[in-house]
Amino acid sequence: MSAVATAAGSSQASGLAAGSRRRKAWRIIPEIDKDERIVAQAQTPLGRAVLLLVSAVFLHTVGENPVIAGLAGACAYGGRYRWPLISLATLAISIQHGFWIDAPLIARVADQEAVRQSINLPVLLHAMPAIAALLFVLVIKVWPRTSAHISMGRSTALTTLLFVGLILLAQSPICTGVSRVVIWAFLMTVLPYLWYLGYALAESSQSPEIPIWRRMAVFRPFWGGSLTPFGKMTSYLQKYEAKTSADLAVTQLKGVKLLAWMIVVLTAANIFRKLFYEYLAVPLYEDTFAHFCSGRADSWAISWISLILSFFYDMMTVTMWGGAIVGVARLAGFRLPRNTYNPMGAKTITEFWNRYYYFFKELLVDFFFYPTFFTFFRKRKKLRLFFATFMSACFGNLLFHFLRDIHFIAEMGLANALAGEASHAFYTFLLAIGIFVSQIYPRRITPPRGWVWDQAAPFLRVLMFFSVLHVFDAPVDREHSFLQHFDFLLYLFGGAK
Repeated sequence: MSAVATAAGSSQASGLAAGSRRRKAWRIIPEIDKDERIVAQAQTPLGRAVLLLVSAVFLHTVGENPVIAGLAGACAYGGRYRWPLISLATLAISIQHGFWIDAPLIARVADQEAVRQSINLPVLLHAMPAIAALLFVLVIKVWPRTSAHISMGRSTALTTLLFVGLILLAQSPICTGVSRVVIWAFLMTVLPYLWYLGYALAESSQSPEIPIWRRMAVFRPFWGGSLTPFGKMTSYLQKYEAKTSADLAVTQLKGVKLLAWMIVVLTAANIFRKLFYEYLAVPLYEDTFAHFCSGRADSWAISWISLILSFFYDMMTVTMWGGAIVGVARLAGFRLPRNTYNPMGAKTITEFWNRYYYFFKELLVDFFFYPTFFTFFRKRKKLRLFFATFMSACFGNLLFHFLRDIHFIAEMGLANALAGEASHAFYTFLLAIGIFVSQIYPRRITPPRGWVWDQAAPFLRVLMFFSVLHVFDAPVDREHSFLQHFDFLLYLFGGAK
């Protein structure tokens, strides 16, 4: 099963190897990280200042906070103080964003319970991060030392079960008034760090020598991220950490290159949007689907075009977002792999899944695939692979998004929130089946037959699979039912309006 876990890294390596065999061609982004003169200049004070200034301009261009370039530079050049500086930078950004707590949701829960006047919400929201941090420290400190794969499974079970248990308690009849508001405030404080905590718990078993403060320094690190940890955990980051001045210069130049590439992707996305959605007036996929559900379906051809265009636009959006995060991490001295790497070069479903959203794929592999793969059905290879793939791509994927969107539970109730996951559950099921089939029936190696047959045709099959899958990919859609999504799929294949 190493294919699911490592294909992204191997695909990047194979892509580089293939590129080295081709003739040197003109590049949109020059290979500044391979120019010895530029690398040498990037190690000087002036060169470093220029590098950070250019990076700040690039970040501003793609809509990110340019100040983060300065924080990354301070951490990169901090020497033995790098990790304390990372911790301070992460704390500063977290404070700026209110520790990523959904404060409006807490206010709505307080209104539901009619206790808005009897509870001091600002004090509660300021106290909860400190309480959560203290709890994180205690849990990490007492976590038992177990083997790596078992630890991943146990950390997943501990964090998710306790979290779900608190959700059930918050929605139970015995929890009303101030107590319900307090529990929801705690849940929304812990939620942004849930999977970071899981990695930290696993790391406490694998690398107990790493101090707790350093582990927590990368809980939602300053270079960016979401519930998905970009950089996983401290020990993972240390593998990619620049150790010498020259290595740091190359790593930072790679970060500048990646940020420059994000500007290229942003430009392409803007042209794409203006051409198709404004000039040609193709409706957004969400609008196309809404038209169908309201009885005003667009034509069959327009519906297909809208769906396929959505696939490409989403791909560019994920590329820009993840690329900016990894670019800043590289500026800080960590040569992380790209989050999205040439997805249009994928020839199989598994390969695309590995290339599209690397760190989310890694989260599912680490927390769900490996613990399952090394525990169940060891003597039945195909069943073992299927069950592990199902637990990661289907169950783990569904659980991640359900927990990410728990605000629906507070707003709609648990039963309605679960019912709204039906379409997305079907999406994750089909995804798991597709990845499993792609693994057990890999693409056969054939003699070169030209670009059309060797590259375009395989990607077209991948495109069709994920486009059809996208019909059910609606984790935040609570207005339309699973049957409406299914009816739209039938319409795409010739069914009635």
